[in-house]
Amino acid sequence: MSCGPVSGAWISSLFRKTWYKTQRVLPRFHSQKKQQHITRVMAGYHHCISLALLCLLLCQDSLATEPYKSMACEAYSSSGPFGPHAVFLMDHFLPDGAPKTADESAWNEYLGTYDHMIRNFQSYLMPNDLNHVMDVCKNSGGRQFTGKSNRFGSNGRTDLCISKRPFKFLTVHKVDNRWVPRVIAEERNLILGCAKVQNGCKPVHFERNNCDAKPNDEDKGCEGGPP
Repeated sequence: MSCGPVSGAWISSLFRKTWYKTQRVLPRFHSQKKQQHITRVMAGYHHCISLALLCLLLCQDSLATEPYKSMACEAYSSSGPFGPHAVFLMDHFLPDGAPKTADESAWNEYLGTYDHMIRNFQSYLMPNDLNHVMDVCKNSGGRQFTGKSNRFGSNGRTDLCISKRPFKFLTVHKVDNRWVPRVIAEERNLILGCAKVQNGCKPVHFERNNCDAKPNDEDKGCEGGPP
C-alpha cells in the first residue's frame, strides 16, 4: 500500500531510532522505579507514533503524488430506453405539468395527482436548457472535474465533468411519499457523469455540487480537448 512520501523504510527507521534512544536512556537511571517510569513513558511515545503513522497511511489518497486521471467520455454506456442516459433525462428534467417554480403548494398538488419522483431528494433541470446540459459532456460546454465526487471511496466516480457556466434548477425534498416539506431554487455549475452513448459523449449521472465547485480553467475539456 503506497502512502506517497511515507515509505515502509522510513517507518522502520523511525522505530529503530526510537528504540535505540530508549536503550541508551534507561541505564542512566539506577532506580528500578525510575526505569519502570521511563519504560511506560517510552511505551506511550511508541503508541503515539503508531497512531500518527496510521493516520498518514489512511490519508494516502491526499498524499499521493500521481496526477488525477479523468475517465470522462471513455467508458461506453447502453443507449436503450432504460440505459443510464435515458434514465438521466427522465429523472433530472422537469416532466410535463410539473411546477417550474419553488411553490411548495403547487408541488404538493402536482405530486398528489402524478408522483414522478423516484427518490425523496431530486433535482430537476429546466427543459429549455436541454441542449446546453448536453454540451456539458463536450469540450465546448464542460471541463473534466478533478475534484472528488461526493461519494468518493467505494462508489467514487472518475467520469465527472463540470459545466463552464451555472444552471438554474429545482431541488425537491419529499417525505412520506406525497408531502413536500420544501423546494429549493438553485443556481450552480452542474457536475455530471459523462459516458460514450452511440456516437457521442452524453450525461448519464447527476452529481450534487454541495460545495458550489467551479471549473478550473487549466483543466481539459470534458472530452479531453485542450483547456
